[in-house]
Amino acid sequence: MLGLTFGFLLNNPADLSIVTNVCLGAAIALGMSGVSSAYVSEYAERQHALSKLEDAMLLIFLLGVFFGRIAGVSSMRLGLQTLLVATVTAALIYLFAG
Repeated sequence: MLGLTFGFLLNNPADLSIVTNVCLGAAIALGMSGVSSAYVSEYAERQHALSKLEDAMLLIFLLGVFFGRIAGVSSMRLGLQTLLVATVTAALIYLFAG
């Protein structure tokens, strides 16, 4: 904005409507750029958090399968039970902590 204003001041005098329209166009472009970059960064952050959560859930499931083998119980059953407990815990944390 400041660069546009100085540019108009240093060059030949321009009509006030031209100066106003150019500055308004620059302001709209800067606003759209800020909004879109914030959206893209938030989306990437959420995807990263989701990826970490998926990795943790897989690890918890495999840990349940391992414990099922040690205990002599059905590995798949204990793995799914462990995954269910982890899912309920994550849902409660998300619900109450936001």
